Amino acid sequence: MPLTISSSIGEVSGLTYLGDGVYTAQLRSTTPGIAVITAALDGEAVDAMAEIELINRIPPTAPVLDPSDGKTVTGCAAPGSTVTVRDAEGNVIGTAVAGDDCRFEIELNPEQKPGSSITVTATDRDGNESIATELRSGLITLELGSASLHPGETQVATGHFFQPGEKVTAVLRSTPVTIGEETADANGDVRFEFAVPTDIELGEHSVTLSGDFSGDVRQTFQVTAAPGLAITGGQSMLLLGGAAILILAVGGALVVVARRRRASE
Repeated sequence: MPLTISSSIGEVSGLTYLGDGVYTAQLRSTTPGIAVITAALDGEAVDAMAEIELINRIPPTAPVLDPSDGKTVTGCAAPGSTVTVRDAEGNVIGTAVAGDDCRFEIELNPEQKPGSSITVTATDRDGNESIATELRSGLITLELGSASLHPGETQVATGHFFQPGEKVTAVLRSTPVTIGEETADANGDVRFEFAVPTDIELGEHSVTLSGDFSGDVRQTFQVTAAPGLAITGGQSMLLLGGAAILILAVGGALVVVARRRRASE
C-alpha cells in the first residue's frame, strides 16, 4: 500500500518500510520550529499526526574584526548575535549585540596593552557559538634606524603590532620603489634593511609598511649630500709651512736688495 509522509517544515525523504506496519523516514530542515508530520495511505489522509521540534544547531560564522587599539573592538558578525571578547586568560572583557547591518563596537574593560591576544566569538539566539577569531591588539607602528642618511647608506625599517603571519610590504617614496615583502613574526614584528639609492634626490623621503589586515604606517627621513674631501691637520700644516717659507724667501730677497743698495752708496 503506497504511503506518503509530509511535514510542514523541511523535506521528508528516505521512506522505508520495516515490516509489521512500521515505516521510517528522514526529515531535513534549515529552519527551526515545530514540524507537523502527517501521513496519507493511497492518497487518503491517515488519522495520525506527530509534532517534532526542530532546533537550530548551526553556529554563526566567525566575527570579522577591524584592527584594534586595545580600547575598543569593532567588526561584523551575524545580525542579532551576541559578540563576546575574551582576553588571553579567557576572561570576558566586553560584549555587544551585532546590529541589523552586522556591525558592532565593544569597549574593553580593562583596556588591553599593545600586543595582547584577544579572542572574539558570536553566539546566536539559539545558543550556538561561532569559532573564535583571534586578534592582537595595538595599532601598527614603524621605527626607522636613522633620521638622516647619505645616498648609498643603509636604512633599517622595523614595524610592530602587525598580526602574526601577516604579509607586509615595504615601499620607499617619493618616487615609489618597492623594498620587499616580509612576514610578521609571532610577536607581530617585521624588519626591512635596504640601501638608499645612490641616485636618489636629496630631501625628505618616507618608508611605508602595508599589511592586508593592519593597514598602512609611514615614517619619514632626510637624505643629505655626502660631505666633500676634508683637509686634514697635516695638510694644513704643510700649506702653512709653505706660506712661511715663501714669506721668508721674499724677506731674504728684500734684505739682499737692501744690502746691495747700501753697498753701492
